[in-house]
Amino acid sequence: MKGRKKTPSELKITRGTNQPIRMNPHEPKIKVEHPPTPDWLSERAQKLFMDLSGKLVDMRLISKNDGLALELLADAYDEYRKAREIIDTEGLTHEFTNIKSGVTTIRAHPAVGIANNAWRRVLSMLSEFGLTPAARAKVGTLEPGEEDPLQRLLKS
Repeated sequence: MKGRKKTPSELKITRGTNQPIRMNPHEPKIKVEHPPTPDWLSERAQKLFMDLSGKLVDMRLISKNDGLALELLADAYDEYRKAREIIDTEGLTHEFTNIKSGVTTIRAHPAVGIANNAWRRVLSMLSEFGLTPAARAKVGTLEPGEEDPLQRLLKS
């Protein structure tokens, strides 16, 4: 049976839902920093990767270890945009003629399915990083110069 995903302690603290009994004292602490931008991503995906990386650093929600997840987000977004460009050029539907019966039907363009799948992956990854309005409502960030609540809790 699958349960809920574990919430990182830092998110529990910023949300105000932390309870000492539920905190994992052995949870790894992240060093907030930009992950390296992968060379293999397209130019559009690299730009998104760098833009989001900067925003996530500002929010104190990313480390070098999160680069793979950000790569997946940027790549899925690029795939979505490419599919949308095809749809914008060729339309949402196309005619399909059955070779055996000769019957012609209108079907959804294959790029529609690709765009839908990529859109779901993008939305899922945006939520993982707290980059949708609903996900962001669950996350709090520190003001510049404000003491980290986790550090304050660990000191007491």
